[in-house]
This record gives sequence, structure tokens and C-alpha cells, in this order.
Amino acid sequence: MMIGADRGKPVDGAVGGTVWDRVKATLRPDRPYVWLAYLPLYGIGWFWRPPSAMELAAAAIGLALFLWLYLRGACFEDRRALPYLAGIVLVGFALSYFSGNYSLLAVYAAALAGSIRPRRLAWRTIAAIAGSVCLFSLAIGAPFLFWAPGVFMSVMVGVGTVFTATLEDKNRELERSRAEMQALSAAAERERIARDLHDLLGHTLTVVAVKSDLAAKLADRDPPRAKREMEELAGIARGALADIRAAVSGMRGTALSAELAQARRALASVDVAFTWQGPDSALPPAVEAAFAMLLREGVTNVVRHAGAARCDARVDVADGIAVLTLADDGVGGAVAPGNGLAGMCQRVEALGGTLEVDGADGMTIRARVPLAGLEPLPKAETEVAS
Repeated sequence: MMIGADRGKPVDGAVGGTVWDRVKATLRPDRPYVWLAYLPLYGIGWFWRPPSAMELAAAAIGLALFLWLYLRGACFEDRRALPYLAGIVLVGFALSYFSGNYSLLAVYAAALAGSIRPRRLAWRTIAAIAGSVCLFSLAIGAPFLFWAPGVFMSVMVGVGTVFTATLEDKNRELERSRAEMQALSAAAERERIARDLHDLLGHTLTVVAVKSDLAAKLADRDPPRAKREMEELAGIARGALADIRAAVSGMRGTALSAELAQARRALASVDVAFTWQGPDSALPPAVEAAFAMLLREGVTNVVRHAGAARCDARVDVADGIAVLTLADDGVGGAVAPGNGLAGMCQRVEALGGTLEVDGADGMTIRARVPLAGLEPLPKAETEVAS
């Protein structure tokens, strides 16, 4: 007869639904109602000695009071339940004078006591209920076999309810932890998508704007070149659309070689000379993807703000650390934090690395990422371009 840990709380299906749904919710083992099926054991002695009218009347009044105390006590899981449990035990003691099985009511009280918080209070309450039944039985000289089974069942049911309630607490804690993990995972995914979209759209729209201006200027004096610029714009737009779809689905894996091609086109559009020095060995996929996105964001900033004539990029690997350096000879100056810089920092920090930005002489971005524990790609061709 175990009363669960969800007392006093709404039960799924108890409100609304069909009549059968409400009946099933009411008869769940963790609800207090189903265990009332044992209540007829109160009058088991009447099979040997029929009760008098007074005993029947006393039983009706006492059991009605017990039901009220029992259902009210089941609404609480703390000290507020104690008066109702004490009332149940006292009603049982009072009914003993009318041939009632008072130890049965003590079992119900112990069942409710097992769900009280804190657990120390639950153990003490169960011990107090069992002890009071023992003392009362000895005081009235009741036969040992009459009350001893009730005391035993009180202890067993109370202990079982304590462990059941403890398990319910752990299950609820696990549910809360799972909900928190889902919320954190959703937040991290939103941040990833926002970061990827910012990097993708920022670079693409910058190149689109620059090439559109260039095509407009060339439309009259050099129509063939203007046409080529517009064709490149169409290709850039299609590539950006594919990148956005991949970023949203979480399957994006950017290669340095692809970003280098885009970087050259973007910088050439604003007449910025570009040099690149690649690593002597292949980089792990995660590092290559991060460096590719850093290169994209850095080149976008050069095209937008730097006013530079030259931009140099290189990747060096030494002592288990990969270093990406991107420098330009533009205006430089103070570095204002923004979405682009924040996204770059997050990418590098996610790999355990650091990011430095120096605007003293032009603009220099340097990202250091440790390679320990990262699996490299199959060896690829190292590209050196100018």
C-alpha cells in the first residue's frame, strides 16, 4: 500500500478526457484512492462476532472521519501532513473501543508518512506511528497476534513508500536535467546557426554589393566584362544558398581551398592584392573548417572597412599548434567588438584556442588552435598563391 510522491498534484488524464481516462488516472498506484480497497479488513473480526448497532454506527462515523483525514493528508508532502496522520491514528485508537481493527488505520497513516519531506521526518513519523500502536496495544492489553501484524505492515508499507517516493524524486530530477539539457542544446544550435548565417551572409552580400557596383560601372564601357561579373554574381548567389542550407542542417564543412577562391575574387573586386601561404601538412577537419570561416570573416572585413591595398594570409603549424594569420595594410585603429568578432572568438574557443586582434599597424588577426586529439584530413595539396 504505497502512496506515491506526486500527491496533491494534477494527474494526467484526471482532468478532461473520457470517463474511463479519469477512472484510470484515479486508480493509478501512486494515487491514494486505490489503496482504500483494503479498508474492508477493518471489520474482519465481525465474521466471528457480529457487531452491535452501536459498533456499526461508531464504525461508520469513525471511517468517514478517517477518509477525510486520509484524503486531506494525501495532499501534502511536508509537515502539514502530520496533524492528519496523527488524527488517523487517534481515530483508530478510538474505534478500538467498538471492536475496530485500529492497527489497519495505522498502516494507512504510515503509507502517507513515507512520502513526507525531508526523509528524516518521514522515518521519524513512521517510527512514531508504529511505536504508538505498540504502546497503546500494551496499555489496553490487546492480544499480541491482534496488533503485531498491523505494526509490522505499518513499518513495511512506510519503508516501501519512502523508497518509492525517493525514486520518484530522482525521476523528476532526471526529467528536469533532461529538459535543461534540451534547452541548452537548442540554445547552442540557435547560436551555431546565427553564427554561420552571419558569416555566410556577411561575406556573400559584401561580394554581391561590390560586384554589382563594378558591373554597373562596366555596363557602358565594357559590356563583356560586366556580363562576366554578373555571371559570377549568379554563381556566388547559388553557392551561398547551398551554404545556408548546409549550415541550417548542421552538415556544413568548409574547406580552405574553397574559401581561398572566394577570398581572391572578393579582394580582386576592390583591387586588393592577396597572398597566401598554406601549411606544410594537412589540418584536422575541425581546424580547417574554423580557419576557413575565420578567413571568410576577415576578408569580408577587409573588403568592407579596411581601405587596404594588400592582404596577406598564412597558416603555420609548429609544436602541435596551428596558427592562422591574416594581416592587411589598411586603416587599422581600435577594434570594436561585434557579431563578426564574437563569432570568430567562439569558433576558436570551441577548439580550445585563442584569438588575437591587433589594429596598431593595419589590422592583424591571429588565431592559435592546439591540434592535440584532433584527427587530420588525408594529406592534401598545399596551395601557395599570390
